[in-house]
Amino acid sequence: MLAGSPLFHADVLFIPINDFQGNSALSGTHWSLLVFNRHDETFFTYDSLGRTNQQAARDVAKLFWGMVEPQRANLCPAVQRQRGPRQSNMSDCGINVLYVSRVLTERLLQAVRPQDDQGAETAEMDWYVPSPLDAGLAGVRRVIREELQSMAAMRAAAESVPAAK
Repeated sequence: MLAGSPLFHADVLFIPINDFQGNSALSGTHWSLLVFNRHDETFFTYDSLGRTNQQAARDVAKLFWGMVEPQRANLCPAVQRQRGPRQSNMSDCGINVLYVSRVLTERLLQAVRPQDDQGAETAEMDWYVPSPLDAGLAGVRRVIREELQSMAAMRAAAESVPAAK
C-alpha cells in the first residue's frame, strides 16, 4: 500500500491540484498547489485565481490525510488559503504552480540551513509569497520556452545524423 511509501513520511509535500470533475470537456482546466506540512499537520493552498480550486484542494487534503493518519481520518486539518502570485491571463496556472513550488522550496532550504550557531530545528518556515511576482512568472515562462527550443534543436540534430549501417 502507498501508506508505507516515503511519500507519506516527507516533512513537506507539494501536491498539484486540478479541477477535473468527471468526463466534462470543460473540466480539468485549472491548476493550483496544495502544500502539506507534516510537522505542523497543516495544509496550505496557493491558487492563482483565488478560490477556484478550494473545494478540490479540500477533497485531496481529506483523501491524503486519511492515508497518512487513518486513525484520525475524521480530524483532517483545514486547508488554509495563502496569498501568492495572481495570474493575469487564463493560461498561466501551471507555470504559477511551478513558480510557487520553486519559491517555497528555496525558502524551505534556507530555513533548514543552520544560521550562525543555530540548528535546523530552530529555523522557522515562511509560507508567505508576498507579491504578484509577474516578473518571476515571465522568467519561468522564458526558461521553459528556452528549454523546449533546446530540446527541439537536439531532436533535429539527432534526426539529421545518418543511421549507422
